[in-house]
Amino acid sequence: MFKQILKNFFILLSYALFILFSIARVVLKLLLPFNILLVIVFLLAEAIPEARFYVFFTALYPILNVILYIMKKTIITKPINFHKTKKEHISEKLSDIDTMVGLDFEHYCADILRQNDFKNVEVTQSTGDFGVDIIAYKGKLKYAIQCKRYSGNLGNAPIQEVVAGMSYYKCQRGAVITNSHFTESAKKLARANNVALWDREVLESMLAKCEKIQESKVDKKIETKETSNEHYSERAEYAQKLKDYEETMEQAKEVAKEEQKRECAKLLHDYTVETAEYISKFCQMNNYNLEIVGFIYEDDQIIYEVDISAPTRAYQISQSLSRLADYINVKSRDIKLSQKFVKSKHLGLSIPVPEYIKVKIMTIIA
Repeated sequence: MFKQILKNFFILLSYALFILFSIARVVLKLLLPFNILLVIVFLLAEAIPEARFYVFFTALYPILNVILYIMKKTIITKPINFHKTKKEHISEKLSDIDTMVGLDFEHYCADILRQNDFKNVEVTQSTGDFGVDIIAYKGKLKYAIQCKRYSGNLGNAPIQEVVAGMSYYKCQRGAVITNSHFTESAKKLARANNVALWDREVLESMLAKCEKIQESKVDKKIETKETSNEHYSERAEYAQKLKDYEETMEQAKEVAKEEQKRECAKLLHDYTVETAEYISKFCQMNNYNLEIVGFIYEDDQIIYEVDISAPTRAYQISQSLSRLADYINVKSRDIKLSQKFVKSKHLGLSIPVPEYIKVKIMTIIA
């Protein structure tokens, strides 16, 4: 960029000198007969110093002729280039791409593909895209494309992600587009899985095609670099806001879910404690020496750890299970006595978790 400015400056300076020398030449040409006459007069009068002055101006005319001729044939014939060359413009665009964020690069690639004969180009959602950033069609083929703005060489990971995304989006071809290059391993994997690799050189050729299309559209206003960047920034800003909204909604859902879990746990705990009190009352009414020392939850069952003291026997409790089931409003086949707590030599009295609590738990899980 600096070299081009310096070059243009010297060409402009040459034009200015050319004009100045041309004017001087015209003036000298007009004064040439008068100068020669004065030189002869001063020489005859033997006034050598004065003659030298006019001899210098007389000799300057052919010297200026030579200088102007050389300038015409060399410097002046060169055009002043105030615009960037196509190659410089593309190089500048690639430099801009190297500093883009991921979302900007995805939308930028989508626009490039639209100008390279791809149809129905769509950028996928920013999260949960299954390794595919762009879906596009070319001819009868549907492409799953991943965009990778990267500083080093890309390995196997993006190819593997695109292969998985091809299956999900039902695409016939896959592609990875990048501002960088690929490792040899990635190239082998891509060939084996029918995935096209578009590296920096391919991206540059796509940009060149975009430049040709823009040049052919004479009536269309060409967007400047600043306008273009602002356009992509607005898109990226909208996409970021959408992503933030989705994340906020997900966080709100998680908070609500946690609250429901706490409510459900409290409901189950309250039911367990209340039922334990009913079991204790039943045993007191039947003169059973039974004490509930704890409880656990296992496979939709509430298992109470009970300590049965003499003279009460386990078989006495087992015979009363049907009456106990009626008392605590549980089906008799669902209440059981077992040797659950062998180490503490306590029995286990199990009852099912009520249906309404199970339904609430399943709702939260779903």
